[in-house]
Amino acid sequence: MPKQKTNKAAKKRFKVTATGKVLFRAPGHRHLMSSKSAKSRRRTRKWQLMRAPHDIENVHIMLQTRPKRTSNPPPEPKEKQ
Repeated sequence: MPKQKTNKAAKKRFKVTATGKVLFRAPGHRHLMSSKSAKSRRRTRKWQLMRAPHDIENVHIMLQTRPKRTSNPPPEPKEKQ
């Protein structure tokens, strides 16, 4: 069975950190910058953290990455004999 391909459009637009957080570029930084305030121009330069859980899950699916677990799963109970 062939490998599943990474979505190339998503690869160019999103970045996944080592802890599994998804970063994206702020919108509105391509053109018509002279009409925008200096504060908004500075803000749109940086990578921003994606906060919507359903969108984060979709990005992980497109990029073929697995989100990291933030906490360890509880240990399984041992059976007594």
